[in-house]
Amino acid sequence: MEMIDWSHEGIIGNLNPRYGKLIDIKRLMQPLGNRFLEKNHRVAFLSSHIREPRKTLYEAVQKVMPIIGFGAHFDKTIENHHLSGFLKYELLQEYGFNLCPENGMYPGYYTEKIPEAFFADCLPITWTDENVKVDFNPYAFINLGPMSWCNYAPLTEIINSPQALQDYASQALLLKAPSILPFRDFLKRILEDAIS
Repeated sequence: MEMIDWSHEGIIGNLNPRYGKLIDIKRLMQPLGNRFLEKNHRVAFLSSHIREPRKTLYEAVQKVMPIIGFGAHFDKTIENHHLSGFLKYELLQEYGFNLCPENGMYPGYYTEKIPEAFFADCLPITWTDENVKVDFNPYAFINLGPMSWCNYAPLTEIINSPQALQDYASQALLLKAPSILPFRDFLKRILEDAIS
């Protein structure tokens, strides 16, 4: 939530320094569009490590299309991702796809990875649980999670199908606008309880 531009709700001053800009909710509510199809038909993968399950996911996607790696795992001169020398938004402009798996699969655990890929006009390829549909439109990204049982075989069919890719292009990531107000009210109640 801290990566979103909440200025329309009166919250200013938050930053997204590794990405390069705050994410606009209005853009996430629009279809992905065809721009990802016009870009390089390659996958950008930003990672500081390639421990499991990332290693398996990397290998599965690489069988279908080329992956270009960025981050400390791929460039040993990078000491930490805050000092990488690149902005994620700018880097993703060159790629049609972004392999952006979550660090773990826990219901309700969804980070900035999917919205950042989508906002940069990339088709997100992620690995997450099926409850992601509570927060995001599951037809707006490729989820490798449900494909693990069949060794990710459907990915080849999706990537090689112009119709399937066009279907993704027609989808918005958010189907309804989120609000920071419930979170603000929750914090307010906690603080009021703490001081009473």
